[in-house]
Amino acid sequence: MRIDCEQCSAAFTIDDALISERGVRAQCPKCGHQRVVKKAADASAPDPFAAPTAPSPSPFGGAPAPAANPFGAPPAAANPFGAPSPPAPANPFGGGAPAANPFGAPAGGAPSPFGAPTPAANPFGAPAPAANPFGAPTPAANPFGAAPAAAPFGGAPAANPFGAPKKGTPANPFGGAPANPFGSPPAAAGGNPFGAPAPSAQPFGASPAANPFGAPAPSGNPFGATGATSPPANPANPTNPFGGPAPAPSSEGPALTSSAASDPFSRIGAGGGREPSNPGVDVGGPGPAPGQWVLQSGVGEEYLDVAELRDRIKSGSVRPDDLCGPAGESLKAAKEHGALAVAFGMPKTIERPRVTGARATGISISIPKPVLAAAAAVVLGVGGLFLVKTVKPELFEKQSEAGVNPLRRAKAVWQRQFPDVEGTAQEHLVEGRAQMHLDTAAGYRKADDELRQSLLLDIGNIDAIAAWAENFASLPTVRADLDGSNLAREAIEYGLKRAPENAELHRAQGALKLALGDVDEAQRILKKAQALSPGDIDTMVLLAKTNLDRSPAEALAIIQRDVRAKVQDLKVAYTVEGGAQRRLGAFKEARELLQARLVSDPANVGALKELAKLELDLGRADAAQKALTKLIDAEDKDVEAHLLRAKITYQIQDNGLKAADAQLSEVLAKHEGAAGDLLLAVLAHATIVKTQLGLVDEAIVLGERARATDPAYPAALYALGRAYAKKGDIENAQKTLEQAVRASEQRDQFYEPLVRAELASAQAAAGDEQNAIRNYEKVNEYDPRNVRSHYGLAALFIKNGRAAQAMTIMRRSFNNDPNWGRDRKVPTDYPAPTSDLLPFADAFKDFVVDVKKDESLAAQRASAEGMIRYHAGEKDRAANLFATALRLDRNNDVGLLYMGLIDLEAGRNGEARRRLVSAIGTHAKGHSVTRLYLARAELASGNVEEARTQLQSLVEDEPTMVQARYTLAMVLRAQKLEAQARNELKSVVKQDPDFLPAKQALADT
Repeated sequence: MRIDCEQCSAAFTIDDALISERGVRAQCPKCGHQRVVKKAADASAPDPFAAPTAPSPSPFGGAPAPAANPFGAPPAAANPFGAPSPPAPANPFGGGAPAANPFGAPAGGAPSPFGAPTPAANPFGAPAPAANPFGAPTPAANPFGAAPAAAPFGGAPAANPFGAPKKGTPANPFGGAPANPFGSPPAAAGGNPFGAPAPSAQPFGASPAANPFGAPAPSGNPFGATGATSPPANPANPTNPFGGPAPAPSSEGPALTSSAASDPFSRIGAGGGREPSNPGVDVGGPGPAPGQWVLQSGVGEEYLDVAELRDRIKSGSVRPDDLCGPAGESLKAAKEHGALAVAFGMPKTIERPRVTGARATGISISIPKPVLAAAAAVVLGVGGLFLVKTVKPELFEKQSEAGVNPLRRAKAVWQRQFPDVEGTAQEHLVEGRAQMHLDTAAGYRKADDELRQSLLLDIGNIDAIAAWAENFASLPTVRADLDGSNLAREAIEYGLKRAPENAELHRAQGALKLALGDVDEAQRILKKAQALSPGDIDTMVLLAKTNLDRSPAEALAIIQRDVRAKVQDLKVAYTVEGGAQRRLGAFKEARELLQARLVSDPANVGALKELAKLELDLGRADAAQKALTKLIDAEDKDVEAHLLRAKITYQIQDNGLKAADAQLSEVLAKHEGAAGDLLLAVLAHATIVKTQLGLVDEAIVLGERARATDPAYPAALYALGRAYAKKGDIENAQKTLEQAVRASEQRDQFYEPLVRAELASAQAAAGDEQNAIRNYEKVNEYDPRNVRSHYGLAALFIKNGRAAQAMTIMRRSFNNDPNWGRDRKVPTDYPAPTSDLLPFADAFKDFVVDVKKDESLAAQRASAEGMIRYHAGEKDRAANLFATALRLDRNNDVGLLYMGLIDLEAGRNGEARRRLVSAIGTHAKGHSVTRLYLARAELASGNVEEARTQLQSLVEDEPTMVQARYTLAMVLRAQKLEAQARNELKSVVKQDPDFLPAKQALADT
């Protein structure tokens, strides 16, 4: 018999032959807990789930419920917790009048707080048969497929699952009638423990006997098998419709039986047919096929072929003591079947035929049989145990709570890599850790080799498992090697089952989560590792890494306070501290730290990547490319570095489309296997580059490949939608961009306005003007600085002759800083080329205005087209349009601002100041952007104090306008107030980390 210890949950077995009718004490070999174990009671004992033989009252005071389903709902007009009953004194726990149900129907007509007296009042059931939402009504009563069951807490004393009362004491500890521990009136056979009066109630509120999953089987089987409707189904035990014998009551607690017998639901869905252990009982459904075996385990009884059963044994899901046998025969432990012994790694017993009359010759020594048997048992037991532990150690792992070590799957591969491992596991472990602390690409690869050899010598070594998994998280291919990542994850989980409080395992788990991008979970796990080992430096470094992009100040504090103060020369700390300083705007300090790291290791991947990002922060694209090229030379499989280099090439550097196309094509040709989840980003950028180069068909192939890999990756859908639009396939463009909007709403909300603006353009091209306008307006609401949505909406209005609305939209766009995008040149996964704006400018060009009739509208039309062409990069054409606008209307504020800006860029500071002063003196008096550029013109003209006065006023009016605060810092610097200027610049970078001019000014300090 298999027993699950109720103290520690360990499973163990005892021989059925040792169990008497009176019971024996079984002691758990793990924790020592003892329980009385008895044989299963005979069939005459009532079963707590048996069908009732007489009506029984509710234990909470409801009306008697003949044959009620203990899990069923009441019928129409019923209180879900009890039936109406005549008035009586209320006693919620004791015996007495039936009306004492505190949750039941009202006594004497008083309203029940849980149920109204009308049919519609039952919140769990509908009054009509058609109300079953899961299927048509059927005549069966029990949604679990059995006959109506008795109340588990009521009825005859033998039905109480908590055991019969001791002699001389009342059966009810609360003082009620002896049969029910909760005090309901005695019942002949059992009732509904919740007091529902309906004889065949459906728990989901359908008409009586409805199957909750809609199967039409009249037998009540929830899986739809047909069968007889009249219980009981088991003649050996009429009270149990599932075929198991009823447990006998015990004066010392519930009797333990085998797992199948103790679970009345264990055979549901196990195949139906006749019970293998009780061939005379029909439980419905098809029986086993000829030649099949029956397996009885904790999940029920199953029918399997012998080959299937052997496979299950080898996989560890069937244990030696699980009961099984050919269908129709009695069941016994799997290990006792000779046909299965080999699958357990045990020798198969072969019975040799006896030869009649054969006699051995020589000296005859008489040894008592018991002595021989004992000696043989000792020899076979010790020898067999040693042999199995040596040859098949995983068989013992299967029996442990941790299960089989998953690293055994990789052992054969590792043995081919290292056929002759020398030294000890500890020596390789120490060397592997030392290589990890070098924090170099070569060091991490060397550590991987050392730690694999350590595990080959001792594959169950917890410290080696933790070190190997943590080092794997530092390899450049961690995100691409899905099999390796899964193996590392499983190895950590296996180790934690064996050593739940091992700090190194938790640290390895946190490192792996961080490497795979799950920063939240990594931080949680690493904090637990830190609690287990508060002084561990490696855990502190990893915690600092998790804070780099979230709280760089916290990351810096951890490194300086907890790491560098204790270990001065920890190499990885230089890189992490440099990264934190970069994010905080301390570019000089960041550069010094990263260069110090590169002195000892010029090809350090982490430091080179941070240095490239530092150069990019400062607008030095060429220097960033140089650092990335050096990184790629050292670690060619670093796909992240390849991708960043390509993004800089075509998004920031001039005329870089062809070079970026070559770089991305190289990644797809050589490193697709190492790209992992970055492959989608590579495909998305390759799609965009080829679209801009005019290779639209090739772009669509790449975009569709990305969509097939992940149908909800927003960047790839955005790129593919743009490709279809470029080809002129507006229908596919529209559908794809709709998918992109939905995906970005769920996964990348920051870029959702940009994607929606692209969708609106496709809808406008398709003639769906209503939805295009709606989406453009949504973008303008979410992101008022998005010039694409403003220009697209204005162009749509101007095409339809709605000039007044178009000019209103352009006036809104006029409130944006013309250099907003130029001051924030950051590589992105959603690039929007400025050349896409030219069709919007052409819409204004095609709009004809009679200058003689309306000079003001003509001036507005020219300045609106000029704004769009300025942002599209056609600054010369834009200047001509602004000049035209000013000839038509010398006070045109758009023309004055943009011409002043063009003059400033050309160094004509006095002319710029004159234009901007004129604008402020007329229509643009309160216009923030015009005030900003006038202050800059004053500063450029040498009027420093005037510029400071204007900027301080502007900052007071617009405290979030970082452009004004940056310009104020430049004024402070011009006045030799360097400390104040630096503080102002740091504040700007903290408020807007992408504002490039402030970062450049800090680096020049």
